[in-house]
Amino acid sequence: MHVGFRPNNKFTFDFWNNGVDSNATINDTNWHHYAVTYNASSNLQSIYIDGVLDNTRTATTDFNGSGAINIGRVSTFGYYHGNIDDLRVWNYELTQTDITNRRTCELNGNEAGLLVYYQFNQGNGGVNNTSQTGLFDAVSSTNNATFNSFMLNGTTSNFVVDSQVVTDNFTSLEPTVNPQIIYNIGDTATPLTAIGSGLLWYSSENGGTGTATAPTPNTSTAGTFNFYVSSTSGNCESKRILIQVLVGNFTPGSSLNFDGSNDYIIGPNLPLANNSFSIEFWAKEKLQMQIILFFFKVVKIIIMVCMLVLEVLINLLLTSGVMV
Repeated sequence: MHVGFRPNNKFTFDFWNNGVDSNATINDTNWHHYAVTYNASSNLQSIYIDGVLDNTRTATTDFNGSGAINIGRVSTFGYYHGNIDDLRVWNYELTQTDITNRRTCELNGNEAGLLVYYQFNQGNGGVNNTSQTGLFDAVSSTNNATFNSFMLNGTTSNFVVDSQVVTDNFTSLEPTVNPQIIYNIGDTATPLTAIGSGLLWYSSENGGTGTATAPTPNTSTAGTFNFYVSSTSGNCESKRILIQVLVGNFTPGSSLNFDGSNDYIIGPNLPLANNSFSIEFWAKEKLQMQIILFFFKVVKIIIMVCMLVLEVLINLLLTSGVMV
């Protein structure tokens, strides 16, 4: 896969002869934010530049390559000349809102779906950083990367003081929610709740303007209604989290049925050993099945007894015949 620049200054997102180039030509030396997304269901490849959708294409096949990430080198085009900052890899398709809200904000490193996050915040700008042997991954140290041929001293081939990302202005963690809420038609609903800082509520996953006032679901008609909430900190905003409200005629569950085949539950380890304790619960066994099983066992025993009796009779007859 090649994500980067063509010799003609077009930005590309290519699965090797199966990709899309940007409509825009990058001819300046300013910072720009680039993002690419891929939807494995629709095979849609998308390029965003500075938070704006630039171009899309439907790939002919999924990406099926493998191998280590190379940052700053493409085998067919050579080496990149310039600065790179805040490289993130996710395991899902970002929305335009995800990209726009977080592109200038540092992340915490534990966001859901974040696979790799290189912040490039190591060392000190423009001085001797030869003690830095690799690039740190803020998600997991197992994905730290190795420097190759960097001088790590001076104003080139080294860490420098030049960034569009607000250092230490971490994007708020995604809010904690109850993902599904159920009401019967006509129930009195209460405002939705979430745990997070500076909550903003939306009616859609992408676009729109958030409100700090939590919505109250309408329960007058049956249906499935989607609400979204994000956390904010300063000018940074987390991914929007879905809360699904189901309205209909529901009877709350009051017990759990086990199918007798492979259903079971794993619970915690309790400190019962060498202690007094009690256990209690309600149970309603499926006796009909047990009666059927018992019936078959009885029939099996009767058949076995009949076979033994028959064998004894045959032996007696044979013995009598021999004596005659």
